[in-house]
Amino acid sequence: MSSGKILYLNRLKALACIAVVVLHTFYAADSFALTTGQHMLAMSVRNLMAWAVPAFVMSSGALLLDPARNTDTKKIYRKYIPRMIIDLIVFSLLFSLFDGIFVEKSVTVGTFVRGVQNVYMGTGWKHMWYIYLMLVIYVTLPVYRIVTRNVKESELRYIMILYAVGTSLLPMLEAALDVKLPFYIFVYSIYPLYLFGGYMLHKYGCFRKPAAGVFIGVYAFATVVLTYVGLVGGQEFINGYLGNYSSPVIILGSLGAFLLMRGTEQKSWGRLDVIAGKISKYSFGIYLVHMAVLKFMLVVMQINPFEQLGFLMLILMTAITFGISYILTAAFELVKSKI
Repeated sequence: MSSGKILYLNRLKALACIAVVVLHTFYAADSFALTTGQHMLAMSVRNLMAWAVPAFVMSSGALLLDPARNTDTKKIYRKYIPRMIIDLIVFSLLFSLFDGIFVEKSVTVGTFVRGVQNVYMGTGWKHMWYIYLMLVIYVTLPVYRIVTRNVKESELRYIMILYAVGTSLLPMLEAALDVKLPFYIFVYSIYPLYLFGGYMLHKYGCFRKPAAGVFIGVYAFATVVLTYVGLVGGQEFINGYLGNYSSPVIILGSLGAFLLMRGTEQKSWGRLDVIAGKISKYSFGIYLVHMAVLKFMLVVMQINPFEQLGFLMLILMTAITFGISYILTAAFELVKSKI
């Protein structure tokens, strides 16, 4: 979703887009790690980038929940949802074809049948989950917009607290204590927290300027420490929770990243804003395409980054993955504009 002329949202989405590529590169490379140090490196970087996807959701909330924007139900069902369904079908088929050509070395009718099945079963490439998330967000958006049209800032804060307790703090306690608590709040998903959070921070700010640095600092420190405890200390629930977007740690990092970029809204970044705008514009396409580039290097070419330059190879692979994904997305958008 384009963030239009709101420069700080362009910057946020550009950074989040790069962070997602870093996240998946280091996470995929972790399967090649042989030592505890290599595991620690790969997973620490991966976990430190976990703020990125919630930041995308927050930027969507800042725009789509704005009562001043023309985002009525008709527009949602005529524009947003059909476009997302088309992307889901097209890329499910393309990724199935990719597997047939490069992994299975055979393309049959079953290859395309599997691609179609992946659409309605959700069994395709794992990063496609984000499309299903956006479809649910679009379907429920008219309800959420009723809230933002009528809510006061204090009431919005209450909604945020309710979701934070119900979808983050209570589940964390249950995982840490290995019990099922009798107390629960009837909220299902963490993502409305990020949607409303993006809108609230965009509209009201809510925190003092040092908050961004404090949030990011605590997020970074806690993430590295918890990653170490999870890997070396064998605390499996920590490993799982650091990759879960309902983690209080990730919530803190996502809020910090959003606030950090919001704090730049009065400043011009010159040419960097032009670059950020282009990355923001192509961010969804880059998100979809980059896994194919990464899988080609790691699975088809079988590059083991830890046998070739280690950390430097991971940085190089990240840059190559991002660069190729950007070029492919830009080329596709150019061709689409000519049709």
